[in-house]
Amino acid sequence: MATSNDVYPNFHRVMGTGIVDLESDDLYLVLLDGSIGFDNTHSVLSDVNTAEISGDGYAAGGEVLPNTTWQQNGSIVEYKSDDVTWQTNNEIAADDAVVYHGPSETLVAYIDFTETKTAIGTSQDKATFRVDFEDNNTVFEIEANPSA
Repeated sequence: MATSNDVYPNFHRVMGTGIVDLESDDLYLVLLDGSIGFDNTHSVLSDVNTAEISGDGYAAGGEVLPNTTWQQNGSIVEYKSDDVTWQTNNEIAADDAVVYHGPSETLVAYIDFTETKTAIGTSQDKATFRVDFEDNNTVFEIEANPSA
């Protein structure tokens, strides 16, 4: 389901300050309604929260990325996570999502689903809305030393 992602430029700066610790800090995934696309001037969650979806089974602020790891392969740092899911007895629909750093609310990455994804449940049967990080569970990649 996660088909394309862009890292926010401000995240590179924040990484250099030591505010973000990829080993111990939680990153969250927030679902968006498509009304705000990627904008490299966005830097914190409040820049995009007007586009956050709402509804049965979805709580404002999104979900923590589960079972995360990061590793460096040459000059590329890969941040990986298991899929993120929401259960609904009604409907969850989203066009895109953002990843943000929980403690500072710094935006990390924008994920474009390329189309509206929907899960529709009933009062008897819940539906699962799943964000599947298809590329070997990679949520985002950043170049560790872009000037080298």
